[in-house]
Amino acid sequence: STCKDLYNKFKWGKNYELLAETCDELDKAMAKLVIFQTTRFANSIRFVVINIRLDYEAIVTCLQKIVESNKHLNTAQNRQSFSEATKLLNQVRTKKFCLHLSGTADIYDQFGVLVNFCQDVNIFLMKGVLIL
Repeated sequence: STCKDLYNKFKWGKNYELLAETCDELDKAMAKLVIFQTTRFANSIRFVVINIRLDYEAIVTCLQKIVESNKHLNTAQNRQSFSEATKLLNQVRTKKFCLHLSGTADIYDQFGVLVNFCQDVNIFLMKGVLIL
């Protein structure tokens, strides 16, 4: 998925540093990108998409910088970096991706809160409700 590819692109190393620097340049606090965890489904998706949405401008700017810096270099590593960044940039700059990301973030922001509420055992015990 695109979100996983973005995480893998910026999770460490020089691309992580580039993202941090770009956030500084844009006067934005960097929301650390996280990976989806199946054991914490609702909250995991919630943080994945919300953090990508918060860092969206910086992510696009970084991908543009990576494309530009690797465009004219002829090593295999540079061509691969150029290709990966171009592919991601084309995926994230579509209206469909932006709407999907924003809608998913909004839905899971509320759903994650509901899941946290339902997982609080004391809430149901204090109310005298037994759910079987």
